[in-house]
Amino acid sequence: MVIMKQITLHLPKNFSSVIVKQNTINGYIYDTLTSTNSQAWQLRQENIKPPFVVIAKQQTAGKGQRGNIWRSPIGGLYFSIVLELNLPVEFISHLTLFSVYGIVMELRKFEIPIEIKWLNDLILEGKKLGGILCETKSDGKIIKEVIIGVGINYKNEIPEGRIS
Repeated sequence: MVIMKQITLHLPKNFSSVIVKQNTINGYIYDTLTSTNSQAWQLRQENIKPPFVVIAKQQTAGKGQRGNIWRSPIGGLYFSIVLELNLPVEFISHLTLFSVYGIVMELRKFEIPIEIKWLNDLILEGKKLGGILCETKSDGKIIKEVIIGVGINYKNEIPEGRIS
C-alpha cells in the first residue's frame, strides 16, 4: 500500500536563492515507492511544479548508475529533489558532483569521515554508504530540469560490501 503525505519544508536562510525563490519547498512522503526518481517524474507529468522533494521509507526498485538497482529496505534515506534549470548540457556532471560534495560536507560536520568515489558514490571506511543519481530533461543543448536522487544506508539491512 502506498501512502502519500504532502508536507512543506522550511529552508534555512542560506539555502541557494538561485534554486529556490521562496523559503519553502513542497515535499511528498511515501511509505513505499518503486523509485523516488520515477515518482518525481510522475509528479512532473501531473504538473507539480519544481522545486519539490519526494521521500520514501523504502523503494522496491531504486535506481543506480548504468541501470543498476539500489537496494532500498526500510531504515535508509531515499529521496529525490526536482529542480528547474537553464544549464548547458556540458555541465551535467557538475550536478552530480556538486550534489555529492554537498552531502559529504554536511556529513563531515558530524565528524563522519565520508569520501567521494568518482563520480557519485559516498564511501565510508572503504565501503559504499550511498550514491547519487541525476536524471535530466533537456531542450536542445540546455538542461531544463533535473531530478537528483539520493540513497544513503542508515539503519537498514546492509548489502555485502556496503556500510551504514
